[in-house]
Amino acid sequence: MAGEKLPLLVIGKSANPRCFKHVRCLPVAYEANSKAWMNGSLFEQYVRKLNMRMRAKKRSIALIVDNCPAHSKLMGFSNVQLFFLPPNTTAKTKPRDADVIRNFKLRYRPQFCKERLATLNSPASFQFTVLDALRVAKFAWDCVKVNTIVNCFTHCGFSLDGAGLTEPVEDTSEELVAFESILTSTYQYLNEDTFSAASYLAVDNDIVTAAHLSLSEISHNAIGSSDSGLNMSDVEEVPDDAPVVPPLKDSYSLLSQLRLMVGAYAKNEAQASDMNAHLIQLSNASTDLSQSAARQTSITDFFASNAK
Repeated sequence: MAGEKLPLLVIGKSANPRCFKHVRCLPVAYEANSKAWMNGSLFEQYVRKLNMRMRAKKRSIALIVDNCPAHSKLMGFSNVQLFFLPPNTTAKTKPRDADVIRNFKLRYRPQFCKERLATLNSPASFQFTVLDALRVAKFAWDCVKVNTIVNCFTHCGFSLDGAGLTEPVEDTSEELVAFESILTSTYQYLNEDTFSAASYLAVDNDIVTAAHLSLSEISHNAIGSSDSGLNMSDVEEVPDDAPVVPPLKDSYSLLSQLRLMVGAYAKNEAQASDMNAHLIQLSNASTDLSQSAARQTSITDFFASNAK
């Protein structure tokens, strides 16, 4: 069975959080409603965009959908055909539940803890905004292998020969042990009781993420859609002021400081080499941005001088 990993879609509560200010491109697709739930409207919008994408690629696909209340019985798409699992389907036949979600969490939550640890010895207070969550989610989803997703489907019986897999989808024991260590370090610093990595991964398994919308909710969403960015402020973000964006001209000095830190604190030569390679990529990207900004400024100045 061949497979392709689709881009991530994140649903939040705030349509226009303060942390999105000055951000031109979000790491992943983002939608919002008052409950941060998947609903029929968002699902239809997602399938329509997916159909357009497949049509542009001249591909036809089957989309396996579970019996979530938000998953409407949509039909009539040219390149996407929906196949719904039977009602009350167990997790054994749901590819998402087989290991895909757990695999994603095993990348997302350790990274969250690492970012929490990074601020413990820093004068800056820990802040994890919606934008931070999107960035880490993109990182975690990129870490989930296509083969893992394909194996999850095969494990649930979705295969050409109908045999399916009997062995575990993927051995994540090493990642789980590493996560245990990160959790222990985090809670030791915070002087709080720790719990197992397995428990932390499963802490939100029973949270409701979708439901049928009532008529009042549908009308509320329709009326509030035009000013949702004002009505649904990002209450989770404490600071009232948006962060100050450093000018591009400061990028060289900032990167120089990072290079000094790598030289002073890298654990070994391999880590230093890896970090320096990333810094070189950042430096090149920063140079490209600076040159692009300089060209835009020159064109602006040209029209400004001719308008006088």
